[in-house]
Amino acid sequence: MQPETFKKSVHGRSQTPILISGWRTPRMKVIFSNIVKPFYYPNSPQMARYSLTVVVDPVCHKEFMDKVKKMEKTENCATQFRDEMKKDESGTPQPTGNSLLKFQTKEGIPIFKMVNGQPVPYETIKELPRDTEVDVTFEVARYTSKQTGQNGLSCRAMQILIHGMPEIAYKSYDEPESESAPF
Repeated sequence: MQPETFKKSVHGRSQTPILISGWRTPRMKVIFSNIVKPFYYPNSPQMARYSLTVVVDPVCHKEFMDKVKKMEKTENCATQFRDEMKKDESGTPQPTGNSLLKFQTKEGIPIFKMVNGQPVPYETIKELPRDTEVDVTFEVARYTSKQTGQNGLSCRAMQILIHGMPEIAYKSYDEPESESAPF
């Protein structure tokens, strides 16, 4: 028997079953952020998407990767991890050996920053710069693609906790954006 993957909510929108909620990543580095200014896909231009992509080191984060891969296998889903690529001297993309993991949600993501060992709410007017150290509390939902019928997993960020930012970010991070911003 195939599990029911789409359920109707009170508002008539498709809902996906939550497999796990409140899962927390180990400390990872940000590679890309859309948590201040959301992204809009062409096929749903009214729906904001907030996201954070982190670098997953297969050695340092092995236990975390193994747990995600076990869930993917159990749910018969494609992998959540993508190869991190960097261009070589000739401009050809080459794998770094690390993976990328994207967290996405349709609502803003609460951000906290460690201050004197305690998480405190953090308001930001700029995207988190590359190499910011974070851990992410998230939930994993299963979905079925309407186009292909294939199962997939969605990692939805519930909270971001900042542990440290690159030195360049501290100098102008909370100043209003300008055309010459370094990131």
